[in-house]
Amino acid sequence: MSGGILKGAIVTGANGFLGHMLAVRLAGAGVPTVAMSRRDGSRGFEPSRSVVGPLDSPDVWEQVARSLSSLDRCAIFHAAGLNSREGAQADPLGAVQANIGLTAAVLEGARRLGVPRVVFLSTGLLYHRDGRSRYAESDPVRPASMYATTKAAGELLVKGYADTFGLSCVLARLSNVYGTGSSPESIAGRLFGQAAQGGPLRVRSATPIRDFIFVEDATAGIIAAAGAEHVPPVWTVNVSSGEGVSVGSFAEVVRRVTGLGDPVIEDQPGGGVDSLVLSNELIRTTTGWRPLFDLESGIRRTWATFPGRTS
Repeated sequence: MSGGILKGAIVTGANGFLGHMLAVRLAGAGVPTVAMSRRDGSRGFEPSRSVVGPLDSPDVWEQVARSLSSLDRCAIFHAAGLNSREGAQADPLGAVQANIGLTAAVLEGARRLGVPRVVFLSTGLLYHRDGRSRYAESDPVRPASMYATTKAAGELLVKGYADTFGLSCVLARLSNVYGTGSSPESIAGRLFGQAAQGGPLRVRSATPIRDFIFVEDATAGIIAAAGAEHVPPVWTVNVSSGEGVSVGSFAEVVRRVTGLGDPVIEDQPGGGVDSLVLSNELIRTTTGWRPLFDLESGIRRTWATFPGRTS
């Protein structure tokens, strides 16, 4: 399937951070887009169509079918689910239902409607952290949290449907996506929230190395992966900046961009280096996509539209 001839897109979780950005970007590119959400968030998806209701409802998928005329040239972007490590730990059964049960409902919807491609938004947290400088798609997987475990199970479910029913699927493993609307539990979300309250900025530890990617780059990469041709029936691909930045360095750029005078506070200094950086070589060589925003420009763009800021 080519992104240039995509005849329609279906985005689940369209009221969420990534789902909303995907729906807006697809619709803005002229792709007829159905924005699916559990409840009406009134976020304005014109010229998209909005379908509200639970993903496991046959009636909801019938509404989707009536909204698009060329289902055989569509892709489903599955962004719904629980995207919080803390939330998954606090409510493991809820995480299973959200990240596995809803994935099954989406795959079943694709099978029944004849939608050929499903893009599952996964996470780089699946990789076995064994000290590599960058993690590639072929590297071992060993999820170390309830959240990552449910994402790994979702990936296996996608593979099962693809093998059994002939779906073409993309497993998009994301690094640390940031931007306006990112979870307040994320590193970036916490820092921007602190900045909006006038600071100071606090981090648990400044030493961990992470792969931060601006949301506009991430959504462009996801769409590029969805349109890739001549790839395996289940294609696993990292969507990342490919660059490692310490949490302390990220916080320092946020401090400088937001104009805060107080230095960044480290609550637990002296911790060991924990690195998670994803190689993006595969998506770059396959699709030609590459990130356009460096760290400072992404942070500036986020701050310019961040709600509740004091200045």
